[in-house]
Amino acid sequence: MLEPPSSLYIETNFLWSIATGRDPDASSLLTRPPDGLKVAIPQICFMEALSVLNHDRRQRNEFKSQLESQIGQLRRDTVSSNARTLLASLQEATVANDRLIEEIVIRLYYAIRLAGENSTFIGVSQQVLDESRANPLILDPTDNLILYCILTDARSHPDRPTIFLSGNRNDFGGESVQQALRQAGVNKSFWTAKQFMDWFTSRDNRDDPWGEE
Repeated sequence: MLEPPSSLYIETNFLWSIATGRDPDASSLLTRPPDGLKVAIPQICFMEALSVLNHDRRQRNEFKSQLESQIGQLRRDTVSSNARTLLASLQEATVANDRLIEEIVIRLYYAIRLAGENSTFIGVSQQVLDESRANPLILDPTDNLILYCILTDARSHPDRPTIFLSGNRNDFGGESVQQALRQAGVNKSFWTAKQFMDWFTSRDNRDDPWGEE
């Protein structure tokens, strides 16, 4: 009898790690999931990712305003060579900041497209809403809702090996969260795409692939 495919749960941080280049292996994992693996993501992660993008844009625009203010001050100094050097550097930084914003936007929408093509979506049900409100395990309400989307979906597939991957260890790495994931049948958690892929590709050579590392 063939073993059912494994499910890999990802969340907003995975998409954002592609957008910001924080996890260089995340994009390739989502582009070409290995055989025997089904990637799943709560639908609300897309909305949260776009919300984070807006927040990042605001921060970078504030940074640009600070740069432009300093540039205006430096232009008044017609004597100092150091002022001219710093002025040129800040002007270059302003251009680089604008380009970086554009790059992050492009990579985020690329990550969203990849997720749309190569993953299944987990919806928000009334059960998920009720559970997340009644038993908060994560202080941030959006991340808590994402967690309960994953828990509910994992419980509905008790015969399927399930894994969780996120760069957000602060919120999802706590013992209470990890215990809830294990109770729902999520056997392993990983914090980088490479860490997960190294384990996934070598698990057949392990006596107990679902045991402790």
